[in-house]
Amino acid sequence: MEALTLLTRTPGKRRITPTSDPDLFWATAGGMGLTGIVLDATIRLKSIETSRLLVDTDRTRDLDEVLALMTEGDHRYDYSVAWIDLMARGSAMGRSILDRGRFANLDELDRRARRDPLSFTSSTVAAYPPLPVNLVSEATIRAFNELWYRKSPRRRRGALATITQFFHPLDLVDRWNRVYGRTGLLQWQFVIPLDATDELRRIIGELSSSGAPSFLAVLKRMGPGNPGPLSFPMEGWTLAFDVPATTDGSLAALLDRLDERV
Repeated sequence: MEALTLLTRTPGKRRITPTSDPDLFWATAGGMGLTGIVLDATIRLKSIETSRLLVDTDRTRDLDEVLALMTEGDHRYDYSVAWIDLMARGSAMGRSILDRGRFANLDELDRRARRDPLSFTSSTVAAYPPLPVNLVSEATIRAFNELWYRKSPRRRRGALATITQFFHPLDLVDRWNRVYGRTGLLQWQFVIPLDATDELRRIIGELSSSGAPSFLAVLKRMGPGNPGPLSFPMEGWTLAFDVPATTDGSLAALLDRLDERV
């Protein structure tokens, strides 16, 4: 973000940048509206030649392997994300599918794709129907995660993917949130320092042993943060996962315990 226009009670509307008013600018970035209303923002975008990504995929045996791959090789990629199986236990705890990639150059596309290299469509391939019951349970998610893990290649290099396929694959299924039923879902996310891998391992172990059904859990290795006092990003490991919302208090108790850990 290069600049933004902020509306406050006094002196009113003002244009701020990281150099003109760094304290206010960074307090506003990730500040949840506490400093005023952001009227507009100037954002610097990344220049790309094509809308396709070249993606390398690794299927890892456990948490240690995926952490090692991300630590040793993430600097060679622009984007990196690991789907992690939170239902796996024992020696397979933390097994993952790691996808890393960058936007392809024009000369890396075939002749047909080069005709319209920046084309983008966000169409869906299916729609999830409304159902009266919640199909998400420990048994169904454990089976889904097993299939999802097994279908991934052990090692694949240079596969082409669309923006939707790489960055937000759930959007390929219209109204995918219906899988959680009428009670909906809850997402929990945290970030801890890079050297806190033992704590990350304990948290994932507790989630795995709890049986909380999650088929969508992603692990990322975040780069340096920014000066924002309320901004979430910091250099470290971040884990985010979705679980069905419950009313019996068990999920709330689990997340309260994890909140205390991080």
